[in-house]
Amino acid sequence: MTNRSLLSTAILSVLLAAGCGGGGGGGGTRPDAPPPPPTSPPPPPPPATCEDEDAINYGDEGDCEFRYTGRADNALVGTNADVAQAEGFTGEGVKVGVLDDARYEGYAPLEGKVDYYEDFTSADATEPDSNDKRGHGTVISTIIAGTAGGDFKGGIAPDASIYWGRICADDTCRALDAMDAATALAAEGVKIFNLSVSSVRETEDEQRQSAAGWEQAMRPALEAGGLIIAAAGNDARDTANYPAATPRYQPQWESQWLSVVALELDDNGNPDELSSYSNKCGHTADWCLGAPGLYEFPGIPGSAFDSGAGQGTSFATAGVSGVAALVAGAFPWMSASNLQQTLLTTARDMGAPGVDAVFGWGAVDAAAAVKGPGMFVTDFDARVTGTSTFSNDISGNGGLVKGGDGTLVLAGNNTYLGDTTVEAGVLALVGDVSGDVVVAGGDLYARGGSIGGNYTVGELGDTAIKLGMPLEVTGAALIDGGLLLSNPDSSYEVESTEDVLTAGTVEGTFSDVVYANDFLWTVDLDYTDTSVVAELTRNAAASAATASGASVAVVDGAESVDALIGFLDEVARSGDTAGYESILASGASLLNANNAQAAAAFESLTGQVHGMQRALSVQTALNDTRAAVDRLPHLAGTTRATGWVQADAVDGEMKRDGYSTADYDQFAVTVGVDVPVGRNGTVVGASLSKGDTRGNIDSSTSHLDEDRIGITGYLHQPIGSAYVSAVVGHGSSDVDTGRMVSLGRNRTYLEESREDDSWGVNLEAGYRLASGATPFLGLTGIVHNQDAFSEDDASGLGLSASDDSVTAIYADLGLRHRRESGRWTQDFMVAYRALLNDPTTDFNAWYTGAPEAKFTVQGYELSSDAIRAALGAGFRLTPNATVYGSLGLEQASGQNSNANANLGLRWMF
Repeated sequence: MTNRSLLSTAILSVLLAAGCGGGGGGGGTRPDAPPPPPTSPPPPPPPATCEDEDAINYGDEGDCEFRYTGRADNALVGTNADVAQAEGFTGEGVKVGVLDDARYEGYAPLEGKVDYYEDFTSADATEPDSNDKRGHGTVISTIIAGTAGGDFKGGIAPDASIYWGRICADDTCRALDAMDAATALAAEGVKIFNLSVSSVRETEDEQRQSAAGWEQAMRPALEAGGLIIAAAGNDARDTANYPAATPRYQPQWESQWLSVVALELDDNGNPDELSSYSNKCGHTADWCLGAPGLYEFPGIPGSAFDSGAGQGTSFATAGVSGVAALVAGAFPWMSASNLQQTLLTTARDMGAPGVDAVFGWGAVDAAAAVKGPGMFVTDFDARVTGTSTFSNDISGNGGLVKGGDGTLVLAGNNTYLGDTTVEAGVLALVGDVSGDVVVAGGDLYARGGSIGGNYTVGELGDTAIKLGMPLEVTGAALIDGGLLLSNPDSSYEVESTEDVLTAGTVEGTFSDVVYANDFLWTVDLDYTDTSVVAELTRNAAASAATASGASVAVVDGAESVDALIGFLDEVARSGDTAGYESILASGASLLNANNAQAAAAFESLTGQVHGMQRALSVQTALNDTRAAVDRLPHLAGTTRATGWVQADAVDGEMKRDGYSTADYDQFAVTVGVDVPVGRNGTVVGASLSKGDTRGNIDSSTSHLDEDRIGITGYLHQPIGSAYVSAVVGHGSSDVDTGRMVSLGRNRTYLEESREDDSWGVNLEAGYRLASGATPFLGLTGIVHNQDAFSEDDASGLGLSASDDSVTAIYADLGLRHRRESGRWTQDFMVAYRALLNDPTTDFNAWYTGAPEAKFTVQGYELSSDAIRAALGAGFRLTPNATVYGSLGLEQASGQNSNANANLGLRWMF
């Protein structure tokens, strides 16, 4: 009753509130109240943030993601191979030998992975189904290098290749079969051999016998420089079985052998403890390490592994072999001993500190091993090819012997106690070395590292030190050999005085010193009792190039570089470098180039193709004018309007002392009409031509493409036996150039397009002798107008230039002869041409990135004189049509020359 009363009262109060009237006015009801404002939906909650410190995205938005999600990650996470793979180490190019049972055909993860397979047993090709280990070798190979697919995340070294020898059948693996397999695989270049086999030997005699048998079996692989990786065994014993324990009685091979135990992983995928079934390292501790023993993989139907999982020291061994392949891919020059020591000394320590009888060196660590060894137990003999980096902090009682013609970079803070000896190649010191360093041959390249002991360099060794990062020697520096000062970081400004080396004491001197190039720098060394200091002076490149006997092209290019560097120095001193970033970087490249690189850069910066183009354009206008002029004396007797078409070809070369030869060819087709005017033999005419020029300077990868259109008007006026003629022509050209420019170690290709034009005017007079010979004298004027252009490029070293023109005036003195015989005519011409004025094809230019720094681009010198000769013939096809042609040669001073030919047809209307 009480609840009903409360509810009735509540309803009544609501009704009364709705029906209450207001005071005064004419209405009996109140207007409706305005509706409440709409409410916005509540903002979404902030995205969740991962707060699990074990997650790989800890602190980021979103659900937590974990590197290790279960045993499917055992292979990659448990060995840290996922980290190594993410850094680009995949075992590419590495051959891994697998000595095991028969291959299971058609297994997807191994498709395309097995480069070699051979059965060395006497068993059937297919093992009997009763063999509960069938598919064992297939799983081993998959762990090492299998291809990812489905839930399988791939093998440890997915780009390695498997070389497979079957040595096991009917649950037995024979050493004699292993010897045949080892011989065959070693001949294929295999250096890593996986032996996932194990047998217990109780007595010492049995152990010695087994060791001797396996030593004999694997000797072909060992003598070929192979590393044997063998399973410790699954018998929960205190020491490893055989063949893993072979070096116990065959110690000569200890440095080429590994014994592998199986490990369990914790919830984060970290090695935690020895697997219950695994043997301990025991007697093999010095060459033993562990890896996860449990793996998942695509199931193998009809085998013990159809469930897609397996565990044992066999599979742990495959894990180590996969990591070995990653390391061999990172350091392809490593010997078996190098590889073994790198795997052992980078293992994660487990159990008692240091090497112990349970875990040996600890758990294999691919992420550390691909960075090089972690310890030099004895002297590490590195015969390096290519360039490699040891970035771990290396400790140990041993030292380093650097051989081979490659470069080894020591980037860690190293505390190993032995000596560092450089016998050949380059040792680059970025981090620290605590002991003595001896450079007996090859080079030490110091990039900010320090030497805790003495530094000794003999006369056959050299020292390279990066400017801004002097070499620090705690002990004595006993120096000889050459010194190379290498380029500093781009952000470092070289001072006039630079510390090179500091030491407790300095004895001796460097035999010579080189920094960058001798064109732009002079270096002197000052020695004190404890330091070597370099004094650097900037040279005028053009003067240094001249003094060195460099080619004219190098000297000319050096002049433009002097202008550029001088301007950039002013920019740098002003502190206002905005807009000059690219050209400053290019200038630094030139300053840092070595002698050969600088000479190549200077020569490429001359803009030779542009100088060639100017001279060639004058020659082209001259050739076009000459072709028209040489026709005119043969127009005598033209009584009717005559059309004609003529094709001209020229093949020539232009030479200049100290520059590369430029080759060019030209082709043009011209159509025209000759029209007689009046009764005095006057002939006037006009022609239109279209042609192209292609030029190349092979040594500098430069080219010129010029397409031109020309129009020509001409007049021929006979005066008795004499004549006068005049020619006026204009040509317009689309010019495209391209050239390669060197910038120290880098190169860039520059292109530009522009429109040029030229004019040609000729006046000629001649007299026909009774013999048919006609001496003549001519005067020719050529004007070439170069359009403004700019080679845009990110380097800022493209050329820019304003409009420019050149005028050349020539005089010709020559002799023509024509002989007519029936329908044939034969023509001969020889002439001498002289340049009357002193034109230059040089022009002012600047680099696009530094328009304030102007210089002169050297053009090709126009030939002061030339001799040309031609032979021609014509044949009258009909009374109104004649075909004609000629072949000519021209040899000019300055070694410029060309061969020319034409073929034409005239017809009277």
